Amino acid sequence: MVDALVAWGTDNAIIDRLTEFHTAGADHLTLQLITAVGGETPPLTHWRRLADVSAKSA
Repeated sequence: MVDALVAWGTDNAIIDRLTEFHTAGADHLTLQLITAVGGETPPLTHWRRLADVSAKSA
């Protein structure tokens, strides 16, 4: 079930997964970033990277 709902892995794997959701008809996606404990707070670097990756799937 997790694999059906969660996009994870390399940047290309995430782009492919988000594209699958869009192709299936999704016009909105909610993205939540999950990072390792003890990272940057807030995780600005990761948010910026996620923004770049998600823009490539649109």
